[in-house]
Amino acid sequence: MKNLIALIFLLITNSLFSQVLDTIWYDAKWQKCTKTDAIYYRIATYNTESNNYSVVDYYKSGKIQMTGTFTSIEPEVKDGMFVWYLEDGNSSQKIEYKNNVIIKR
Repeated sequence: MKNLIALIFLLITNSLFSQVLDTIWYDAKWQKCTKTDAIYYRIATYNTESNNYSVVDYYKSGKIQMTGTFTSIEPEVKDGMFVWYLEDGNSSQKIEYKNNVIIKR
Protein backbone atom coordinates (compact mmCIF):
# COMPACT_ATOMS: atom_id res chain seq x y z
CA MET A 1 0.00 0.00 0.00
CA LYS A 2 2.86 2.39 0.83
CA ASN A 3 4.43 1.68 -2.57
CA LEU A 4 1.16 2.51 -4.31
CA ILE A 5 0.85 5.80 -2.44
CA ALA A 6 4.47 6.67 -3.26
CA LEU A 7 3.89 5.88 -6.94
CA ILE A 8 0.76 8.05 -7.08
CA PHE A 9 2.63 10.90 -5.37
CA LEU A 10 5.52 10.58 -7.83
CA LEU A 11 3.19 10.68 -10.83
CA ILE A 12 1.31 13.71 -9.52
CA THR A 13 4.54 15.54 -8.68
CA ASN A 14 6.02 14.76 -12.09
CA SER A 15 2.94 16.09 -13.87
CA LEU A 16 3.12 19.32 -11.85
CA PHE A 17 6.70 20.03 -12.96
CA SER A 18 6.62 18.86 -16.59
CA GLN A 19 4.48 19.35 -19.64
CA VAL A 20 4.62 17.33 -22.86
CA LEU A 21 4.51 19.52 -25.95
CA ASP A 22 2.86 18.52 -29.22
CA THR A 23 4.61 16.01 -31.46
CA ILE A 24 6.72 17.71 -34.14
CA TRP A 25 7.18 15.90 -37.46
CA TYR A 26 10.33 16.21 -39.62
CA ASP A 27 11.27 15.18 -43.15
CA ALA A 28 14.60 13.65 -44.22
CA LYS A 29 16.27 17.10 -44.13
CA TRP A 30 14.93 17.84 -40.62
CA GLN A 31 12.45 20.41 -41.91
CA LYS A 32 9.08 20.51 -40.15
CA CYS A 33 6.41 18.72 -42.15
CA THR A 34 3.16 16.80 -41.85
CA LYS A 35 2.93 13.36 -40.30
CA THR A 36 2.38 11.87 -43.77
CA ASP A 37 5.71 13.20 -45.09
CA ALA A 38 7.70 12.59 -41.90
CA ILE A 39 10.79 10.45 -41.50
CA TYR A 40 11.37 11.50 -37.87
CA TYR A 41 9.31 12.92 -35.03
CA ARG A 42 10.10 14.70 -31.79
CA ILE A 43 8.50 14.66 -28.37
CA ALA A 44 9.65 17.42 -26.05
CA THR A 45 8.77 17.66 -22.37
CA TYR A 46 9.17 21.00 -20.63
CA ASN A 47 10.36 20.76 -17.05
CA THR A 48 9.31 23.82 -15.05
CA GLU A 49 11.59 22.90 -12.17
CA SER A 50 14.80 22.89 -14.25
CA ASN A 51 13.47 25.30 -16.90
CA ASN A 52 14.53 23.12 -19.83
CA TYR A 53 13.19 20.70 -22.43
CA SER A 54 13.91 16.99 -22.43
CA VAL A 55 13.75 15.96 -26.06
CA VAL A 56 13.53 12.54 -27.65
CA ASP A 57 13.64 12.26 -31.44
CA TYR A 58 12.34 9.08 -33.00
CA TYR A 59 12.56 7.35 -36.33
CA LYS A 60 9.10 6.95 -37.85
CA SER A 61 9.42 3.28 -36.86
CA GLY A 62 9.23 4.39 -33.21
CA LYS A 63 12.87 3.65 -32.39
CA ILE A 64 14.86 6.39 -30.64
CA GLN A 65 17.04 8.54 -32.91
CA MET A 66 18.34 11.09 -30.34
CA THR A 67 18.00 12.14 -26.71
CA GLY A 68 19.06 15.47 -25.28
CA THR A 69 18.20 18.59 -23.31
CA PHE A 70 17.47 22.03 -24.72
CA THR A 71 17.13 25.33 -22.88
CA SER A 72 15.15 26.59 -25.89
CA ILE A 73 13.29 24.73 -28.64
CA GLU A 74 12.95 27.69 -31.05
CA PRO A 75 15.70 28.55 -31.61
CA GLU A 76 17.25 25.26 -30.57
CA VAL A 77 19.80 25.69 -27.79
CA LYS A 78 21.44 22.41 -26.75
CA ASP A 79 22.55 22.11 -23.15
CA GLY A 80 23.69 18.80 -21.73
CA MET A 81 24.50 15.34 -23.04
CA PHE A 82 23.10 14.36 -26.44
CA VAL A 83 23.13 10.78 -27.70
CA TRP A 84 22.31 9.81 -31.28
CA TYR A 85 21.28 6.28 -32.21
CA LEU A 86 21.23 4.20 -35.36
CA GLU A 87 17.88 2.66 -36.20
CA ASP A 88 19.20 -0.71 -35.01
CA GLY A 89 19.44 0.78 -31.49
CA ASN A 90 23.22 1.17 -31.25
CA SER A 91 24.49 4.59 -30.20
CA SER A 92 26.36 6.36 -32.98
CA GLN A 93 27.55 9.52 -31.25
CA LYS A 94 27.62 11.26 -27.86
CA ILE A 95 28.26 14.98 -27.52
CA GLU A 96 27.95 17.24 -24.48
CA TYR A 97 26.87 20.84 -25.06
CA LYS A 98 26.74 23.97 -22.95
CA ASN A 99 24.67 26.78 -24.48
CA ASN A 100 25.07 25.23 -28.00
CA VAL A 101 28.87 24.92 -27.66
CA ILE A 102 30.46 21.46 -27.75
CA ILE A 103 32.09 20.72 -24.42
CA LYS A 104 33.01 17.06 -24.89
CA ARG A 105 32.77 14.46 -27.64
